[in-house]
Amino acid sequence: MLAPDEVRRRREEFADLYEAAYADRLDGGFFSRRSFLGWFTRHLDTYDVGLAAASDGDRLVGWMYGFRLPGGTSWWDNLEESLPDEVAASTAAGRVHAFAEIVVDPSLRRRGIARRLYAAVRATWTEADFASLGVLPDNHAAVAAYASWGWRQLGHFQIPRGPRFVAMVLDLRAD
Repeated sequence: MLAPDEVRRRREEFADLYEAAYADRLDGGFFSRRSFLGWFTRHLDTYDVGLAAASDGDRLVGWMYGFRLPGGTSWWDNLEESLPDEVAASTAAGRVHAFAEIVVDPSLRRRGIARRLYAAVRATWTEADFASLGVLPDNHAAVAAYASWGWRQLGHFQIPRGPRFVAMVLDLRAD
């Protein structure tokens, strides 16, 4: 896990890899370096972000981050389906972690980097009942990977001026 100061110092490096990973989706809008840096910086300024990074020598090859959602969050406001009562109660109590982003160099995918990053961040999700994430519906490989890691689909949500996502949740209470 990287210290907050190091994460802030390396924001442009994370943005470089974000652009490489999303090269086929870059649209100058939601999927853009500017948009990424905007919401990444807001997350860094608002939450206690936990970020794990993977390198090959001096070259960044992957990163993942997440954070605990505060009680009273608007995180689920755009969920199209009803939020299960147990997830709503845990959210209100501040016992839900958000898994915000995972990025791996496209030339190094399918080598276990994402799984190792996930395990590193996942280990920090203490004193929480659930974790949440959003994934693009056409990212079948990611949906399948998350399902194999125990995540279940809750429904869908739409980010204002952004794409529609599949909402997924992981029950952490059995850990």
